[in-house]
Amino acid sequence: MGCSTHRRWSAMILTMKRLQSVPETWPRPRQLATPHRGANARPFTARMFRACAVSWFLAGLTLFAGTASLWGQEPVHRIGPGDRLAIQVEELSEINANFMVGSDGTVDLPRVGAVVLREQTVDQAQKSIRDRLSAIGVRNPTVRLQLIELGSRPVSVLGAVESPGNQMIRGSEPLFEVLLRAGGIRPEHGVELQVSRQAATGLRDQISIPVIELVQRGNPVYNIPIIPGDRIHVPEARELTYFIVGEVEAAGPVTVPGSQAETLLTAIARSGGLSNTASNKIEIVRRDPSGKPVSIFAHYGRILDGREPDIQIENGDIITVKESFF
Repeated sequence: MGCSTHRRWSAMILTMKRLQSVPETWPRPRQLATPHRGANARPFTARMFRACAVSWFLAGLTLFAGTASLWGQEPVHRIGPGDRLAIQVEELSEINANFMVGSDGTVDLPRVGAVVLREQTVDQAQKSIRDRLSAIGVRNPTVRLQLIELGSRPVSVLGAVESPGNQMIRGSEPLFEVLLRAGGIRPEHGVELQVSRQAATGLRDQISIPVIELVQRGNPVYNIPIIPGDRIHVPEARELTYFIVGEVEAAGPVTVPGSQAETLLTAIARSGGLSNTASNKIEIVRRDPSGKPVSIFAHYGRILDGREPDIQIENGDIITVKESFF
């Protein structure tokens, strides 16, 4: 077993061990214990979580190739150093051979010389060769180009991973596999990681991937193909502090690790649940990008029953649980 394979399996084992550290029974507030899913509903234990996590974890590795890319289109390979190309020109038989793309991104063709193909697609490379042939007097040249072997090129993996730096890949690889090459994600990771890629315009596009969906739930939608030149950044976790006041058992400031996704229901659970005089009306005050306070109103009962989506809590939020007057 090669060193890189050994590192990947070590990272996978490390991730599985971290899942083993989940407490055997998840703490649930009084309100969540209501039998709204039926009186015989079984509690969701850590053993059940680990079984689901492992199955989805492996499914994400095997199903990635058939999933739609979050970029909106499948990645297109662009020619680079180390790629091997089969080139045929009907009008010049001496060019009919295999060529390796040099470190400068060019191929050296007989009677033509160096042709720059770096960062071009196969169609663009065929046009570049046709243009050069036309320039030396070949009329209406017929060029066929096929990519027969991919060279290794770097992907940058930075932030909260065990071994940050460049990881060499051939063609495309699933995001989770690239993270395993970097030793896996460290426990102090943030809620989301970012992947950036150079667009056709020359600018870089960026998408965010929820870490819990990729690593713990193994959601194949987020196990996107990574191609050479991509940059992966796993931010360090920053503590999340918010305030919960009003009709809860334990009001006051709450600080949680930034690696955890905090929602309104979990915030209420941390506060000991609603008091006997609490209403369903909840107000969340947070500041918009300009610094202006805005209010978000929620209905606890509807969220609990699944009729309304749970609300993500952000740093600095002030949660007020209203009093019931009936």
